[in-house]
Amino acid sequence: MAKKMAVRNKHERNNAAVSLSRISGTVSALIKKLLKYSLVFSLVALCVFIFKISKESLVEQWKVTEISINNNLNLVEPRSIASILKKKKYAYLLDIDVEKLHDEIVNLEWVKQVKIRKKWPNTIELLVEEYKPIARINESVLIDSGKLISVNVKEAYSHLPQITFEPSFDITAEENQYIEIFDLYQNMQRDLMSIGIRVESLNISGGFSWTLNTESNMEIKIGRKHQVMRIERLISSLPFVEKLQQIRTVDLRYNNGFSVSKKKSFKNLDSLLG
Repeated sequence: MAKKMAVRNKHERNNAAVSLSRISGTVSALIKKLLKYSLVFSLVALCVFIFKISKESLVEQWKVTEISINNNLNLVEPRSIASILKKKKYAYLLDIDVEKLHDEIVNLEWVKQVKIRKKWPNTIELLVEEYKPIARINESVLIDSGKLISVNVKEAYSHLPQITFEPSFDITAEENQYIEIFDLYQNMQRDLMSIGIRVESLNISGGFSWTLNTESNMEIKIGRKHQVMRIERLISSLPFVEKLQQIRTVDLRYNNGFSVSKKKSFKNLDSLLG
């Protein structure tokens, strides 16, 4: 009996030793894994830190320090473009979103289109195309897109053709309508110039009736329809009109023909003044 008890105790001691050895091995393996993961995490963190520092250093080298803009601009202020590029999101060449920058620049008043190129490491190159002013519409300027732009310096556009809509005219025309009116007016200018009549401006009444004003202070009343046909009729009839410079008004608002009124002349100036 005692012998059996001794064997059992010995067996239990051996099992306990094995269990303790297993636990010790498990703990040791766990510690090794923790150390391994800790080392890997530390290496990753170090790599991330080094990458961040390197990136910041690299990005800093690509900070925008120069803006190149084509020098044939007449209406677009380079300062307005520079103010956009001063924004934080456009500070570094690497971070610039070209599409967003493009959209901001083309929203400027006189900008028609812009091409953007990054020139490493520090330069943004811009090729800006301006809208072209083609005529004066009342107190605004008509540009080649058909849009009206309000201007402050009227003298800068005094060379442009003048089209005046009377206050009673509903000046809510679509952009294409302004272009159509201008094109028609320009064709009339060119046709009348070919026969020595220099047109300076066009007036359009509230009822859309057209009147051309010439350099010699002659008025050509065209009316609200058949403008091209009526001008052609005038041009074909001019050889039969004597002393064109004495004409004050030409009224083309007839189905067949036109009427002419002469300027007043005073033969006896003394009797007029006296």
